[in-house]
Amino acid sequence: MPRPANCLAVRVGEVGGNTLGFYGCQMSPDGSMMVAHAFHGALHLWYHKQGEWSPGVVISGHFNAVQDLSWDPEGDFLISVGSDQTTRLFTPWRRAHGTQRTWHEISRPQIHGYDLQCLTMVGRFQFVSGADEKVLRAFRAPRNFVENFANISGTSLKELLASDDTADLPEGASTPALGLSNKAVFQGDLAPKPKTDEEQFSSVSDQYQESYFHPLNLTEPPPEDHLLQNTLWPEIQKLYGHGFETFCLASDSARTVVASACKTCARLGSMCIAKAD
Repeated sequence: MPRPANCLAVRVGEVGGNTLGFYGCQMSPDGSMMVAHAFHGALHLWYHKQGEWSPGVVISGHFNAVQDLSWDPEGDFLISVGSDQTTRLFTPWRRAHGTQRTWHEISRPQIHGYDLQCLTMVGRFQFVSGADEKVLRAFRAPRNFVENFANISGTSLKELLASDDTADLPEGASTPALGLSNKAVFQGDLAPKPKTDEEQFSSVSDQYQESYFHPLNLTEPPPEDHLLQNTLWPEIQKLYGHGFETFCLASDSARTVVASACKTCARLGSMCIAKAD
């Protein structure tokens, strides 16, 4: 059946990727906005303005039980972990023109393959998390997050970059296929590497870039597709020892020692996070 001449067709959202499709959609009463919900419990919002549909800021959060949370040392943001196998970071969003501040998720530092049970901050932009896999993992914020955090929260970027925790930061992070460890992505990794005709597309994997991270320049909380792919933190260290699932983590006031407990025992470990001279 032919489409009427005055009928407008539009497609929004990504096809494929990490979102695994939408389960439903609703239009606003005036037809200017539409919201959809996806497989991972996320909401997606688009609004119509000046003839185009653009993604909008929408509420987000864990879609399964929250198991633990921790404030950063300065009290500017908090990080939580949950049984949905994600670590999420929330901070107040300060608009460029106005004093209103509302809390939003601006980063998803860790997307894991096991249910996450506990975490503790060990620095302004560093934390350790534990999951059912028994291994503790330490993470450190990339530079792209620090820049976007300054834009969204209204914090001075110069002061943030002057901190010892932000020395020699990678640009971002990505997770290799079938991997659990977030790999640091540096500025040099983002530049495409030229190949000769013989080397080009020699296998299926060569058709795709090794890094799927793309730097963001944000002035508002990111949508779900960016949270899934472009806001990861690189993993900097693993801590081994427990033979059963960990369920509790804590750090001392100096944030140099981490204490953890599992179903059968407790352990005390020292964090040795290397820093550039």
